[in-house]
Amino acid sequence: MDIDLKIVKFIGKYIAYLRKNHQMTQKQLAEKLKITVVSVGRLEANMEIPSDKIINKLKKIFCEWDNNISEILLESTKLSFKFPNAYKKINDLTNEIENLKNKIKWYEDFLIKMSKRCENE
Repeated sequence: MDIDLKIVKFIGKYIAYLRKNHQMTQKQLAEKLKITVVSVGRLEANMEIPSDKIINKLKKIFCEWDNNISEILLESTKLSFKFPNAYKKINDLTNEIENLKNKIKWYEDFLIKMSKRCENE
């Protein structure tokens, strides 16, 4: 399960990296893929997993697309269709973990400030 999480988090970042590396805007990529700019944004934000059709178009657009990566993407796409609600839950849990990390950091900072105040008194 950990590998699947890493793959899911990697897909959008890699698409965004390739697009930027080829000096393309989201609009330009959307036109080449024949999808909306919003869909490109959702792919890059890991809110959608690309379909096999989109992956094949990406492979044609970005020639150096590694075959291993495309196999991983195809596999993760198959998983997303098998477990459609799992992808959203993974994103929700990831966001929740990030929020908890931020809260913990805030409490740590607060405790440090309070301990310094106590030392100064």
